[in-house]
Amino acid sequence: MSETARRLDVSFHARPWGTSDLGPWFPKQEGQIGEVWLTSEPPLPLLVKFIFTTEALSVQVHPSGEGGKTEMWYILDAVPGAALALGFREPVTPARLRESAISGEILSLLDRREARKGDVIFVPGGAVHALGPGLRLLEIQQNCDITYRLYDYNRGRPLHLDEGAAVALLGPAPPPPAVRRLDERRTLLAACEYFVTELWEIQAPFSAPPPQGTSHILIALEGAGTLNGEQYSPGEAWLIPNGTPVEVQPRAHSQMISTYAPAKLGRLG
Repeated sequence: MSETARRLDVSFHARPWGTSDLGPWFPKQEGQIGEVWLTSEPPLPLLVKFIFTTEALSVQVHPSGEGGKTEMWYILDAVPGAALALGFREPVTPARLRESAISGEILSLLDRREARKGDVIFVPGGAVHALGPGLRLLEIQQNCDITYRLYDYNRGRPLHLDEGAAVALLGPAPPPPAVRRLDERRTLLAACEYFVTELWEIQAPFSAPPPQGTSHILIALEGAGTLNGEQYSPGEAWLIPNGTPVEVQPRAHSQMISTYAPAKLGRLG
């Protein structure tokens, strides 16, 4: 293992809405795998997951702020007609949110949008959201596991209506950070106080300077080659230590995600 690229482990998490087919990123699994987490010791300050949906997930919300969970989704693949929901179409009151969650009407109040491969969805803490079936995505978020479930399709799991109504944004989701091209290989997908995420498209040898004052995570989505001397293929991920530049030598067109927590939130590696 290179001192300039530490390979991250993964853990597979069964979910009733998951699947056994996780290709091309991971081998076929037994059981219904809904989430594949990147793991490390010590724990990473960002939580990064691959998510695979064959059924609708619950309508939920996370609190905001330092102890909350702001997140983003990068859509890796989507069947025709696959959709997600983010925020409300029109403002609602806490009482209306609670009543609609109990009745199931909340589904018609949410801002539903079709999802396509390559879409970037920014989900700030407090935004009510839900994923539909037929999606494969990468989720990057604050490393906090507070989730308030508002509606769950009568699956019998506990709901958290009072807690959720207390932290929810009761209207449309705020405008997301701008997606913008940085150069011919790098696209900024999201930048906020909790994480910065770029998409790298690599067809020739590529060098990238390290982020300021922090290490970062690289996830291979497509292609093959070497990363700081380490072989990579889809689904593999590395922790790049603080201050270490990145050297990629692709053998085929490659796509990678680079993500890191700004230095003020703590350092990796």
